[in-house]
Amino acid sequence: MNDVDKNLYNELGRDVYRNKWDKDGKEAKAGYRAEDLFAASALKFYPDLVPSTEEENIYDHIDFKCKGLGTVDVKAKKQCFEEGRVWIELKNVIGEDGWLFGNQDRIAFEWDDHFRIVRRDWLHTRVGDLLDKAKPVNHKSRALYNYYDRSQYGNKDLLTQITTEDVFYVTESTIPFATEQEVTNYRESTFN
Repeated sequence: MNDVDKNLYNELGRDVYRNKWDKDGKEAKAGYRAEDLFAASALKFYPDLVPSTEEENIYDHIDFKCKGLGTVDVKAKKQCFEEGRVWIELKNVIGEDGWLFGNQDRIAFEWDDHFRIVRRDWLHTRVGDLLDKAKPVNHKSRALYNYYDRSQYGNKDLLTQITTEDVFYVTESTIPFATEQEVTNYRESTFN
């Protein structure tokens, strides 16, 4: 399903897994950069923060662990954020449970200058309420509060969009962004 991208390895200094549908690696790069930014930011408040294992990341949707937050899955800001929307993965591209059904305690959404920390169970309940009257749609422009699949492209995923206001509704806390130097220091101390 995912392959190591040699070009991104050279740029980010570690194995970077890129989904085959991410043709140019843009989504993978954004995800890994958001994880680094989150780690550098969260370590100021949660010094016991550690990365998950590869297995936890793949099967449980966990990127980091610490006592104060529990387990966390980091979500990079996507293009639809500018339109006031956030993608939610119900099933992944191979048809297995998406990250909304993962084993993580919290989701950390990248925002403009901070991360919004949301309990996964709160988000799960909120999304369930919002999708109460959802219909299947086959174009991303109609994904807001509906079930969007990309089966026409050979994917088995199921997605929906909610608004950024919906994320505000279930936000537990925020973590301000670290500086670029703090992110660089994190990368150098972790991956070199």
